[in-house]
Amino acid sequence: MKIAVTGATGFLGRATCARLALDHDLVPISRSGTTVAGVDGVAADVTDLASLRAAFAGADFVVHAAGRV
Repeated sequence: MKIAVTGATGFLGRATCARLALDHDLVPISRSGTTVAGVDGVAADVTDLASLRAAFAGADFVVHAAGRV
């Protein structure tokens, strides 16, 4: 299963990615596109619909862990 995770570099997102990467194809999404849990990240802005559509392409599920601190 392919799972996209927004906020992948944050506290909750990083922990979620670490667990999901064990059993699933992972798409870590962050503003910077940083590698998380050994998986190359995708740069996207959660306030930009076009960038999210591109990041979510082919994903079966999305975990929304992005937040404004």
